[in-house]
Amino acid sequence: RDAVAVVHTEDDSICTAREAEMRASGQGDPKEYPKSRPEHAEAMAADDAIRMARKAGIKYYGFHTTSRAAAEVIDKYKADGSQVRGETCTHYTTLDSTAYESQGTLPVIAPPLRTPDDRNAMFEHLRTGTLDVVSTDHVGFKQSEKQADRWWDASYGANSVQRSVPIFHDEAVVNRGYSYPFLVRVMCSNPARTFGLPAKGTLSPGTDADLVIFDPSSKQTIRAEDNASLADYSIYEGREVTGIVEQTYVRGELIADRGDIVTENGHGEFIERPIPDWQQ
Repeated sequence: RDAVAVVHTEDDSICTAREAEMRASGQGDPKEYPKSRPEHAEAMAADDAIRMARKAGIKYYGFHTTSRAAAEVIDKYKADGSQVRGETCTHYTTLDSTAYESQGTLPVIAPPLRTPDDRNAMFEHLRTGTLDVVSTDHVGFKQSEKQADRWWDASYGANSVQRSVPIFHDEAVVNRGYSYPFLVRVMCSNPARTFGLPAKGTLSPGTDADLVIFDPSSKQTIRAEDNASLADYSIYEGREVTGIVEQTYVRGELIADRGDIVTENGHGEFIERPIPDWQQ
C-alpha cells in the first residue's frame, strides 16, 4: 500500500453547478471565469483527497495549489511531516485574475488565476514549507485552441516550461527578496526528492549533471515568437524580467544554448522511480 495519491482538487459538484448557472445567465466574458471555480471548491476537494489518502495509509501530493484556503488545508494535515506534500505553479505566483481582463481566454486554466492575496499566500506557504514545489503545469496549446468569445469554449491550460525559471526568479528573488537557495529548493532539489529522483536536483558527485547556466542580472522581454514549444502565445507576453537561462545541460550534455535546442531528438530517457521516501 505504499503509494502516492495525486488528485485535481476542485469539487466537481460546485464547479459544474457554477458553470451551468453562468452559462444560463450569459456570463461568458473571460473576466467572469474565476467565479465558476471558487477557492472553496478547491479547499473542499483538497480536504477530501487528503483525508482519503490518510485513511488508505498512503502519501498525498497536492497538484497546482492556487488559493490561501487550499494551502491552509494542506498545512493543517502536514503536521506529521512525512505523508503530505504540495505544489503551486509559476503562474499562480506571478499572475492574478486581472490577466483575464487584458488577455481574454489565453490564461484560462484550472484552477483559475486568483487574487493578489492568494499570490502572496503561495509565497508565504512556500517559505514555511507547507508547499514544497513550484511547477509549470505546461500545456502546449496554440492560440486557435485558446481564443474564444466565451470562457467555456476555450481549452484549459497554458505553456510555462521554457519561461518558468526567469519569471519565477524575477518575482521571487528580484521583486520579493527571496534567496537563491530558496529558488533552488522549490524548483530543483524539492521536486527531485518529492518524485523519487535521487540523481536529479543535486550536483553531488555521481549524479546526472542536470543544470542551467543562469545570468541573474540581464533583462529580457518575453515574446511568444521565441517559444521552443508548439505554443504560439505566452501569458507573459511583453513582460520584462530579470534573469536569463543561458544554457541547459541534461546528464552533462548541452541541450539548449541561448534559447536554441542544440541536441538531437531522443536525448531524453525513461527513469524508473521508487516510491519516494519523504522522511529524508
